[in-house]
Amino acid sequence: MGNLCSREGSSSNFKGDGRTLDAPRPVQPTPPSARATSSAPPTSSSTSSPKTARITGPGRTLGASSDAGQDPKEAARRAAEARMQQNQAKGDLAKKLEAQKRQTRNQTLQAAARENRMARDADTVAEARAHN
Repeated sequence: MGNLCSREGSSSNFKGDGRTLDAPRPVQPTPPSARATSSAPPTSSSTSSPKTARITGPGRTLGASSDAGQDPKEAARRAAEARMQQNQAKGDLAKKLEAQKRQTRNQTLQAAARENRMARDADTVAEARAHN
């Protein structure tokens, strides 16, 4: 099963020697004619094999700062305080923006409907005045 759409005796899928995942890439020699015609000097990445990072010591939590030995509850409290201080309103415009951010979708839609209704009422009053 499974050979319905494939060619018979196809061994072209895997050419060459295999290698393990952690093995470095095989270095392919450059032909002498390509070396002579190359105008750019070889870069360090093409001449040396890639270096693997060596991990020494215990791991670190992502985003950890200098107070890594701190209690997680204490760190969460400090982060919440920093967010609160950052979000404190700095003026009238900032207060309005915060109030707008706290609105739910329904509240936003109700406010837009109210504004549209007031505009229609104002247009109706202006039309009635102009009709006299």
